[in-house]
Amino acid sequence: ARSQNRIFLLKHKPGSPPLLALFGDIRWHIFLSHLWSTGQDQARIIKQQLVTFLPGLKVFLDVDDLQDISQLDEYIKASGCVLFFLSKGYFMSKNCLTEVDATLSFKRDFVLVHDRGTRGVPLVELISECPTHLREPIFTDAKVVPLMRAAPFFQQALKEIAEEMIRINLVLRLEVKTAARLKEVAVSKEVKVEAEDFELTAPGEIPNDAYYILPDRTCICISNYNHGVDEV
Repeated sequence: ARSQNRIFLLKHKPGSPPLLALFGDIRWHIFLSHLWSTGQDQARIIKQQLVTFLPGLKVFLDVDDLQDISQLDEYIKASGCVLFFLSKGYFMSKNCLTEVDATLSFKRDFVLVHDRGTRGVPLVELISECPTHLREPIFTDAKVVPLMRAAPFFQQALKEIAEEMIRINLVLRLEVKTAARLKEVAVSKEVKVEAEDFELTAPGEIPNDAYYILPDRTCICISNYNHGVDEV
């Protein structure tokens, strides 16, 4: 049995795990799109950790669920959302591009996760490798979750992935309810949910309001090798 301290909980409902629904032809909550040569190990860990922190979660991972590679688009269609694991060479892969095209074609929401580990490459390089016609629909106004191997940072990335997945799932559930109520097949994508409905708290996490800075008495040291830290 999983220990309660290994489960993501809703921040506004202490002790309550989030509810993730499957409906219609949806078989998986999330599809993990990744390049085998540079992302397989991390994709496996992401799945293992997500199903630990979110009991009942259904995650599509090729080594577990793929039966026919020619049906990649159907697997995407049967998933509530898609995670693009952006590692070296991702956009150079025919299969990865098939999954991206299917995601956009079936209007599935997606989560961008950037590999910031030792084998990762700068995001700008990955964007330059992305086919021109896909850059705008993928990266415009998109949030990119950085994934690093160190445990605290990895757990933070998992929490951000989970929050986005729950938000997408909530929107889909509201759309299905609205469609049923209006007896329509399609409904507006303007359905919105409140942030508190999907914000999570992680085991051992220190609340944001626990941090404070003493004026004129705080010195923050940064590394020149930590890209973007000066902007923070």
